[in-house]
Amino acid sequence: MARKTKAEALATRADILDAAIQVFMDKGVAGATLEQIAEAAGVTRGAIYWHFKNKLEIFRELNNEVQSSFVQTLLEDLDREHEEPLEQLRELCIELLVDLERNPRKRSILLILFLRCDYSGEMAAELQQQQENQRKNVRVFANYFKRAIDKGHLAREVDPNVLSMSLMCYLSGIVFESFRCPGALNLKSNAGKLVDQFFSGLGSCRR
Repeated sequence: MARKTKAEALATRADILDAAIQVFMDKGVAGATLEQIAEAAGVTRGAIYWHFKNKLEIFRELNNEVQSSFVQTLLEDLDREHEEPLEQLRELCIELLVDLERNPRKRSILLILFLRCDYSGEMAAELQQQQENQRKNVRVFANYFKRAIDKGHLAREVDPNVLSMSLMCYLSGIVFESFRCPGALNLKSNAGKLVDQFFSGLGSCRR
Protein backbone atom coordinates (compact mmCIF):
# COMPACT_ATOMS: atom_id res chain seq x y z
CA MET A 1 0.00 0.00 0.00
CA ALA A 2 1.34 3.42 -0.93
CA ARG A 3 2.56 5.58 1.90
CA LYS A 4 0.31 8.55 2.66
CA THR A 5 1.56 12.00 1.87
CA LYS A 6 1.94 14.51 4.69
CA ALA A 7 -1.17 16.33 3.49
CA GLU A 8 -3.18 13.10 3.52
CA ALA A 9 -1.93 12.23 6.99
CA LEU A 10 -2.90 15.67 8.29
CA ALA A 11 -6.33 15.31 6.69
CA THR A 12 -6.82 11.95 8.40
CA ARG A 13 -5.77 13.43 11.73
CA ALA A 14 -8.29 16.24 11.27
CA ASP A 15 -11.02 13.73 10.41
CA ILE A 16 -10.28 11.79 13.59
CA LEU A 17 -10.52 14.93 15.72
CA ASP A 18 -13.78 15.94 14.03
CA ALA A 19 -15.19 12.47 14.65
CA ALA A 20 -14.04 12.54 18.27
CA ILE A 21 -15.96 15.77 18.84
CA GLN A 22 -19.09 14.13 17.47
CA VAL A 23 -18.67 10.96 19.54
CA PHE A 24 -17.73 12.81 22.74
CA MET A 25 -20.83 14.98 22.31
CA ASP A 26 -23.07 11.94 21.81
CA LYS A 27 -21.54 9.46 24.26
CA GLY A 28 -19.56 11.59 26.69
CA VAL A 29 -15.82 11.18 27.01
CA ALA A 30 -16.07 8.23 29.41
CA GLY A 31 -18.58 6.40 27.22
CA ALA A 32 -16.75 6.96 23.94
CA THR A 33 -14.52 4.27 22.45
CA LEU A 34 -11.80 4.35 19.83
CA GLU A 35 -13.92 1.99 17.73
CA GLN A 36 -16.76 4.52 17.70
CA ILE A 37 -14.39 7.33 16.80
CA ALA A 38 -12.81 5.24 14.03
CA GLU A 39 -16.22 4.39 12.60
CA ALA A 40 -17.34 8.03 12.70
CA ALA A 41 -14.10 9.11 11.00
CA GLY A 42 -14.29 6.35 8.38
CA VAL A 43 -10.86 5.00 9.31
CA THR A 44 -9.47 1.90 10.98
CA ARG A 45 -8.53 1.75 14.65
CA GLY A 46 -4.95 1.32 13.48
CA ALA A 47 -5.16 4.66 11.71
CA ILE A 48 -6.11 6.29 15.00
CA TYR A 49 -3.12 4.69 16.73
CA TRP A 50 -0.89 6.13 14.02
CA HIS A 51 -1.85 9.62 15.19
CA PHE A 52 -2.87 9.21 18.84
CA LYS A 53 -1.81 6.85 21.61
CA ASN A 54 -5.29 6.63 23.12
CA LYS A 55 -8.59 8.41 23.72
CA LEU A 56 -7.02 10.57 26.41
CA GLU A 57 -4.53 11.99 23.93
CA ILE A 58 -7.36 12.87 21.54
CA PHE A 59 -9.18 14.66 24.34
CA ARG A 60 -5.99 16.50 25.28
CA GLU A 61 -5.51 17.66 21.69
CA LEU A 62 -9.00 19.16 21.63
CA ASN A 63 -8.43 20.84 24.99
CA ASN A 64 -5.13 22.30 23.78
CA GLU A 65 -6.81 23.55 20.62
CA VAL A 66 -9.25 25.82 22.45
CA GLN A 67 -6.70 26.88 25.06
CA SER A 68 -4.11 27.84 22.44
CA SER A 69 -6.69 29.76 20.43
CA PHE A 70 -7.88 31.60 23.55
CA VAL A 71 -4.39 32.62 24.67
CA GLN A 72 -3.40 33.68 21.16
CA THR A 73 -6.48 35.91 20.97
CA LEU A 74 -5.63 37.54 24.29
CA LEU A 75 -1.97 38.11 23.46
CA GLU A 76 -2.75 39.56 20.03
CA ASP A 77 -5.28 41.91 21.61
CA LEU A 78 -2.79 42.98 24.29
CA ASP A 79 -0.30 43.87 21.56
CA ARG A 80 -2.60 46.71 20.55
CA GLU A 81 -2.18 50.03 22.31
CA HIS A 82 -5.50 51.28 23.68
CA GLU A 83 -6.23 54.44 25.63
CA GLU A 84 -9.02 52.70 27.56
CA PRO A 85 -7.81 49.24 28.71
CA LEU A 86 -11.11 48.46 30.44
CA GLU A 87 -13.09 49.28 27.32
CA GLN A 88 -10.64 47.20 25.30
CA LEU A 89 -11.18 44.27 27.66
CA ARG A 90 -14.95 44.75 27.62
CA GLU A 91 -14.98 44.61 23.82
CA LEU A 92 -12.80 41.50 23.86
CA CYS A 93 -15.08 39.70 26.32
CA ILE A 94 -18.12 40.43 24.15
CA GLU A 95 -16.28 39.15 21.10
CA LEU A 96 -15.25 35.95 22.89
CA LEU A 97 -18.85 35.19 23.88
CA VAL A 98 -20.32 36.03 20.48
CA ASP A 99 -17.68 33.86 18.84
CA LEU A 100 -19.18 30.83 20.58
CA GLU A 101 -22.33 31.37 18.52
CA ARG A 102 -20.35 31.77 15.31
CA ASN A 103 -17.89 28.93 15.85
CA PRO A 104 -19.71 25.59 16.27
CA ARG A 105 -16.47 23.63 16.62
CA LYS A 106 -15.19 25.75 19.49
CA ARG A 107 -18.62 25.66 21.13
CA SER A 108 -18.76 21.87 20.86
CA ILE A 109 -15.28 21.40 22.34
CA LEU A 110 -16.06 23.69 25.27
CA LEU A 111 -19.37 21.92 25.84
CA ILE A 112 -17.46 18.63 26.02
CA LEU A 113 -15.04 20.13 28.56
CA PHE A 114 -17.89 21.54 30.65
CA LEU A 115 -20.60 18.90 30.44
CA ARG A 116 -19.49 15.71 28.70
CA CYS A 117 -16.50 14.79 30.81
CA ASP A 118 -16.11 13.13 34.21
CA TYR A 119 -12.79 14.31 35.61
CA SER A 120 -12.08 11.24 37.73
CA GLY A 121 -9.62 8.38 37.37
CA GLU A 122 -7.23 8.95 34.50
CA MET A 123 -9.04 12.18 33.64
CA ALA A 124 -8.04 13.79 36.94
CA ALA A 125 -4.75 14.87 35.37
CA GLU A 126 -6.70 16.70 32.66
CA LEU A 127 -8.58 18.65 35.29
CA GLN A 128 -5.27 19.64 36.85
CA GLN A 129 -4.09 20.81 33.43
CA GLN A 130 -7.23 22.88 32.99
CA GLN A 131 -6.65 24.43 36.40
CA GLU A 132 -3.12 25.34 35.34
CA ASN A 133 -4.50 26.80 32.10
CA GLN A 134 -6.91 28.88 34.14
CA ARG A 135 -4.07 30.27 36.24
CA LYS A 136 -2.24 31.24 33.05
CA ASN A 137 -5.37 32.87 31.65
CA VAL A 138 -5.89 34.83 34.85
CA ARG A 139 -2.34 36.18 34.62
CA VAL A 140 -2.90 37.28 31.03
CA PHE A 141 -6.27 38.92 31.80
CA ALA A 142 -4.66 40.73 34.73
CA ASN A 143 -2.54 42.75 32.28
CA TYR A 144 -5.63 44.71 31.21
CA PHE A 145 -6.36 45.70 34.80
CA LYS A 146 -2.70 46.54 35.43
CA ARG A 147 -2.78 48.88 32.44
CA ALA A 148 -5.98 50.46 33.73
CA ILE A 149 -4.31 51.05 37.11
CA ASP A 150 -1.24 52.59 35.44
CA LYS A 151 -3.48 54.96 33.49
CA GLY A 152 -5.35 55.97 36.64
CA HIS A 153 -8.60 54.31 35.55
CA LEU A 154 -8.59 52.04 38.59
CA ALA A 155 -7.42 52.73 42.13
CA ARG A 156 -3.86 51.67 43.01
CA GLU A 157 -5.04 49.41 45.82
CA VAL A 158 -7.13 47.27 43.47
CA ASP A 159 -5.71 43.76 43.00
CA PRO A 160 -5.60 43.06 39.24
CA ASN A 161 -5.32 39.31 39.85
CA VAL A 162 -8.51 39.27 41.94
CA LEU A 163 -10.34 41.25 39.26
CA SER A 164 -9.00 38.90 36.61
CA MET A 165 -10.14 35.80 38.52
CA SER A 166 -13.54 37.40 39.09
CA LEU A 167 -13.91 38.07 35.38
CA MET A 168 -12.87 34.51 34.48
CA CYS A 169 -15.47 33.11 36.89
CA TYR A 170 -18.12 35.46 35.52
CA LEU A 171 -17.46 34.50 31.89
CA SER A 172 -17.22 30.79 32.72
CA GLY A 173 -20.60 30.99 34.44
CA ILE A 174 -22.17 32.59 31.38
CA VAL A 175 -20.69 29.95 29.09
CA PHE A 176 -21.78 27.12 31.40
CA GLU A 177 -25.36 28.40 31.55
CA SER A 178 -25.46 28.82 27.78
CA PHE A 179 -24.62 25.11 27.53
CA ARG A 180 -26.83 23.89 30.37
CA CYS A 181 -29.89 25.91 29.35
CA PRO A 182 -29.44 26.72 25.63
CA GLY A 183 -32.76 28.52 25.36
CA ALA A 184 -32.14 30.80 28.32
CA LEU A 185 -29.27 32.79 26.82
CA ASN A 186 -28.75 34.18 23.36
CA LEU A 187 -25.11 35.19 23.42
CA LYS A 188 -25.25 36.82 20.01
CA SER A 189 -27.92 39.23 21.25
CA ASN A 190 -27.15 39.45 24.95
CA ALA A 191 -23.36 39.18 25.24
CA GLY A 192 -22.96 42.96 25.47
CA LYS A 193 -25.59 43.32 28.19
CA LEU A 194 -24.13 40.46 30.21
CA VAL A 195 -20.57 41.76 29.99
CA ASP A 196 -21.68 45.28 30.83
CA GLN A 197 -23.06 44.01 34.15
CA PHE A 198 -19.57 42.99 35.20
CA PHE A 199 -17.86 46.18 34.08
CA SER A 200 -20.52 48.40 35.63
CA GLY A 201 -19.47 46.92 38.96
CA LEU A 202 -15.97 48.30 38.51
CA GLY A 203 -17.26 51.79 39.24
CA SER A 204 -16.47 51.36 42.93
CA CYS A 205 -12.90 50.36 42.01
CA ARG A 206 -12.19 53.58 40.14
CA ARG A 207 -10.28 56.51 41.55
